Amino acid sequence: MIHWLISATRVLPMAVYKTVFELDYEAYREHYDTVIYDLDNTLLPYDDSTVTDQIYQLFETLSTLDYKVMIVSNSTSARVQATAEALGVPWIKSAKKPLKGAFFKALKHLGSTPKKALFIGDQLMTDVWGANRAGLNPILVRAIKRKSEKWYTRLNRRLEQKMLIKLSRIEPEKAKEIQTL
Repeated sequence: MIHWLISATRVLPMAVYKTVFELDYEAYREHYDTVIYDLDNTLLPYDDSTVTDQIYQLFETLSTLDYKVMIVSNSTSARVQATAEALGVPWIKSAKKPLKGAFFKALKHLGSTPKKALFIGDQLMTDVWGANRAGLNPILVRAIKRKSEKWYTRLNRRLEQKMLIKLSRIEPEKAKEIQTL
């Protein structure tokens, strides 16, 4: 029912990639100075807290490019803090996305503005919608491991499918791109 109340353009990502590693961060640096990540199924699967060498290398690259970086997660688990500390970045847990508060708190902490910030996540109904509501530039990536998702995330995935049907009427190419993730 909520999908009737939300305009499909509110869940429209700026760009779509299979993983966080496919983005050309150097090219994005020309227009953006901040990268904020979701954690669960964006950087790490729900059921694994292992920070891989590839993730460490990504965050080293972001540092070299002088990005301001943060993790903003709806999760309440201690792994948000543990992961962020391992990567040397600040974090917000229990973010309550798609509400705007955590996005604004992150921007204030980092000394950035919505127009200069990318938000990268795996869900239309929390990450993309929330980033759009706060004026950030959302990038959607494929969920790393959907089998391990929580029941409430599975519910969000059903809503996503309904929103994609609406989106396909106004932005058929973008909807198709999202569906092929």
